[in-house]
Amino acid sequence: MKHQSIFFLLTRVVIILTATFFFVAQADDKKGGKDPRAEKFRAAEEKIWGAVKAGKLSKDDAIKKLAGLKKEIWGRDLKKDSGDKKEGYDKREAKFRAFETEIWSAVKAGKLSKDDAMKKLEGLKKEMFGDHDKKDWGGKKNPDIEALKRQLEALKRENEGLRKRLKNR
Repeated sequence: MKHQSIFFLLTRVVIILTATFFFVAQADDKKGGKDPRAEKFRAAEEKIWGAVKAGKLSKDDAIKKLAGLKKEIWGRDLKKDSGDKKEGYDKREAKFRAFETEIWSAVKAGKLSKDDAMKKLEGLKKEMFGDHDKKDWGGKKNPDIEALKRQLEALKRENEGLRKRLKNR
């Protein structure tokens, strides 16, 4: 009996030491592993705050730019941390937003007219996301929907007939 308790005690000690080593090693990996997205954000953050100090950018604009940059760089990961479970995050959206801000900054700088910017954005949107507003059936009712409606009515009638037969039994 004494040998069993010593064996169990040693087994527990080995398990505890193994678990401790595993968690310490895992924590060291996280400290040493650098996230390239974080480095990119820090570099951009330094540039933006430098522009604020130089008077080229207001503090509010800097905060807005940093928030947009965070969303662009981390995208879905930020939403995961905030508890928002938006599935199917589309990277095209972040790219479109980046192009959109670039185009509007060109408009503000006077390099592009507002009409040209709208045309470019519309073309970019169609290119990236497709033309979903177009009706493939020429504006008419979709024939598949009509067929489904007829099938549904037939099933309802059949169901009603089966209920009557069941009731008569």
